[in-house]
Amino acid sequence: MQMLTAEKVAVYKKYGGSYDGYYIHNRTDPYQIKGEWSLLEGLVQDLFLIRKGRASISYEENIKEKLRANCDSENTVDQIIKLEMFLNRDL
Repeated sequence: MQMLTAEKVAVYKKYGGSYDGYYIHNRTDPYQIKGEWSLLEGLVQDLFLIRKGRASISYEENIKEKLRANCDSENTVDQIIKLEMFLNRDL
């Protein structure tokens, strides 16, 4: 299993979470993010629910653990949290 990195988060942000947009421009997957795209997408959705107060405490704890287990550093965790707020800024 590969880890999420700040670079992969930046790529995801660049394409606004649109895998189709990423794929059209990067058919060779130069960032090796293809396998983590759905993981990152799910984490962003989970963080949105948490931020909006729609998740239980145990759910929030599970997501925090999932973040730590799948990210290479605390910086990457912070970047994903900021990414969620950026992508869902109008919601």
